[in-house]
Amino acid sequence: PARSLDNSESKRDPTASEEDLSDLSFVNKNANWQMNACVGMNGAGEFSYFEGYENNVKLICHYILQNKAQNVDTFIYPFFYGIRHVIELKLKRILFLSDKVDSFQYKDITHSISNLWKDLDSKVLKIDTRLKNHYIKSSFAINELSKLDDSGQVFRYRIDSKGNLNLKNVSTINLWDAYKLFSPVFKNLGEMIDLLQNILLDEIPFQKKVITKFKKYNEECSYHFLWKVFHVI
Repeated sequence: PARSLDNSESKRDPTASEEDLSDLSFVNKNANWQMNACVGMNGAGEFSYFEGYENNVKLICHYILQNKAQNVDTFIYPFFYGIRHVIELKLKRILFLSDKVDSFQYKDITHSISNLWKDLDSKVLKIDTRLKNHYIKSSFAINELSKLDDSGQVFRYRIDSKGNLNLKNVSTINLWDAYKLFSPVFKNLGEMIDLLQNILLDEIPFQKKVITKFKKYNEECSYHFLWKVFHVI
């Protein structure tokens, strides 16, 4: 059934409550089920993380626009952290799926955007020529992001692990311009994920039977090229 809250519930201010909350649990609760988020094995998997952080970025941006930039100085931190986290998650998903297509022993051991992007360049693009266009379209924004916050710490903490001030040499960040720059990146990376999943689910079964034999004779041919050749035949 569709989730909905009655007006009295949705307009309540939880900070004004006089209830005894000392034994209140918010995990695995059946009451007030409309506010229960499905997580873990009950959720929609990694897609929930992509969509959740991406929606958070959109909601913050729309709130700022509707409220004439009110609180933009504080919202910039969860906003930009969300942008960066969506991109990190999607890059890791691309590398994970690519490893399933063309085993290169991918290990999820870094949060560095620049290292993930280098891995994508050296290991993923050779899998299928269709991936390259998405890569080219996203390169500028990804490089700008890695220069600003490569580690994922800059928008989470004011001081880094070495005691240095984050964003010391940056005085302003335009939230709207950032949204315009990175929204297409979300889309491009999402399309790369869709393409790799399609290769795994639809193309690989056919390729394993026929194309793999031809790959032995010409390692330079991509799977997509051979796939097109066989469709012409």
